[in-house]
Amino acid sequence: MIYGYVRVFLQSQSLEKQYQMLHSAGCTEIFLDRTSELKQDLSNFKILLSRLKSGDSLVVPKLDSFARSYSKAMTIVSNLFHMQVTVNILNMGIMDSTPDGEHIFKIFCAFTRAERVRNYTNAGR
Repeated sequence: MIYGYVRVFLQSQSLEKQYQMLHSAGCTEIFLDRTSELKQDLSNFKILLSRLKSGDSLVVPKLDSFARSYSKAMTIVSNLFHMQVTVNILNMGIMDSTPDGEHIFKIFCAFTRAERVRNYTNAGR
């Protein structure tokens, strides 16, 4: 089964493009959470995680769709890899529980973290 997940921060934020991307990636069921910086309830993501089983795929538009920090992303994806779930982060690629897949994911997380730090530093100037 191929599951999609998207998280949006604003009620006015358009989902059409993200849904289209997930459908194009073959998602048959898509979960959505609406949150804010103050409210981080990811109840539908928790439901999705409980449904995933070996051989399934999780597709998200971007890494920060389900994790706001490097360490949280590493924990979630490591758990998914342990369950033999493939992770497809559309702006990064498909990663699986093979040693190469795990290393690629760690490298992409490092780039994402560096980009976030750079953007934060540049915003303060």
